[in-house]
Amino acid sequence: MRKRPKGRKYRSLVARRNVIWVEFTQGGERYRESTSSQDWDYAAEFRDEMKRNLLGLNEPVEVEPTFAEFAARYLDEAMSNLADTTKHDRKAMLDPDGPILSVLGLRKLSQIDDDALLDWWNVAILAKRRSVKTGKNLLGALSQVLRYARTQKLISGADPTKALYETLSEGSRTKARRAEEEPRANPIEDPDDIERLLEASRTESLECQCYLLLCLDAGLRSGEARGLQWGDITWGAEGGPRRLWIRHNLPRGGTKDTTPKSGRARKVALSYRLREVLTQAFDTKWQPGPTARVLDKIGYDGFRYGPLRRMVKKAGVREVHLKDLRDTFASQLLTCGIPIQYISQQLGHADIGTTQRHYAKWIGDDEYREPMRLGEGEVPADLLAQLTDRATTKSTTRNLVN
Repeated sequence: MRKRPKGRKYRSLVARRNVIWVEFTQGGERYRESTSSQDWDYAAEFRDEMKRNLLGLNEPVEVEPTFAEFAARYLDEAMSNLADTTKHDRKAMLDPDGPILSVLGLRKLSQIDDDALLDWWNVAILAKRRSVKTGKNLLGALSQVLRYARTQKLISGADPTKALYETLSEGSRTKARRAEEEPRANPIEDPDDIERLLEASRTESLECQCYLLLCLDAGLRSGEARGLQWGDITWGAEGGPRRLWIRHNLPRGGTKDTTPKSGRARKVALSYRLREVLTQAFDTKWQPGPTARVLDKIGYDGFRYGPLRRMVKKAGVREVHLKDLRDTFASQLLTCGIPIQYISQQLGHADIGTTQRHYAKWIGDDEYREPMRLGEGEVPADLLAQLTDRATTKSTTRNLVN
């Protein structure tokens, strides 16, 4: 073994029996340890590492996670205060194979910058022909993950999502983009299509028929239909009012009831057609208690991806979502001349302006539109059962005139 070199670098190193030892005093304590080596340079590094450990300078350094890794942590830790529907949607948006993580998942958190987000928008939104509204929803979920990373001191600096939001806001000032972002209703306008879809529901199951009619004849949101309890139904015995008391909401992905979206309960008129189907279901289920749910055997995703698709295919109509049935309720009643104030209240909108924005196309022009006549005991929703007859009458009238 060669002799110890000169210089401060080799302080506290001593050769003993062909092995270099480290010997020094720190805080009144004497430390002595073998390096198990004859290399003076290695021994100097060993001594420095030993001192750093004593001073607590060698704490483990946290490795920066990828966006996919931290997104999984966000889903586990940061969603306890969110509504069940938001949790359900956020998990879907941050799915490993979803539109966000499939593009950005392997990047480190600090690599999610303006350029990365712009590339993501081009690949996941524009190339896939997703709407701007969908893109903004995904961008919102992405922003929440990055915000949580900042609270955990994993990244710093400006939020890159803000720059993309500003760019999208500039683009939304064009006429085409405003039209794209306006609330869009997509009702079933052909009465024959509605009738075929209802006929398909009758052959599917009684519960599917109830689900469909609760959205079509009562204009309920999907969560309101699934949260409806038997005790919320006023059947209209002995000529009394027929109505549903909408005070429960079972959101997507949730197991507990919440209040309706507006935050307040409301009463919705019960059509003869819907009452008949509910009566059949009530008797078939052996008249369950008032707190039992009307739709107790089917969930949102189970209905949407199973029975609803089969009914649409069997009816031979275009793709239909549950929201389209609610839109059909509103647009058809507006076409029948029912006052928008009444329809807004039935839908549970916060104010009439919301109804006007969604269904302006069917409100009509400034000319007076006389409401259709209701039969004795009928409510406006009963007009929906008469759409096919009314369309046939109009067609016959036009032929006679021509």
